[in-house]
Amino acid sequence: ILNASVAGTDTITLTWQDVPGQTSTMIERSDDSAGGVWDSVVTIPDGSQSYSDVGLKAATKYFYRIVGSGPAGESGYSGVVGEETDAVYSPTVTAQAQQDGTIALQWEAVPGAEGYAIERSVDHARSWIDLAQAGSDATTYTDARLAADVDYAYRVQALSSLGNSDFSLPAD
Repeated sequence: ILNASVAGTDTITLTWQDVPGQTSTMIERSDDSAGGVWDSVVTIPDGSQSYSDVGLKAATKYFYRIVGSGPAGESGYSGVVGEETDAVYSPTVTAQAQQDGTIALQWEAVPGAEGYAIERSVDHARSWIDLAQAGSDATTYTDARLAADVDYAYRVQALSSLGNSDFSLPAD
């Protein structure tokens, strides 16, 4: 049994069950679920039951199958599994109150992001309003439009023409 899971914008991880007597497993990949052209990705020695296929294109569906070999020859092919790499992943954002009365947001750069959408909540993350857009090289934003005695929460979304990420978890 072959399983596939997405591990980001450029990686799909495959796992399978070891077959007794098998000395190696060959992994093949296709971009066509009907099994048009299958390319050999790698042959893995016996004992390994996982492989991470890295360097893939973001927001692209890939299909995989495996075949084992041993002293008795090749096994039959596994069933085909498919997964689509993420377009971009959600940033992790932090919010820090500053001495000048502003709130500074910070997040890590997201590979493939073409910009960021920043939202703010004033009702304990029940509803959100658009606050700002930031460029692809931005990893900080300072909110200076604040009212006294209000608890603010923020979230950030990576934007991409391939598809936007989910919003980050709220930071307050």
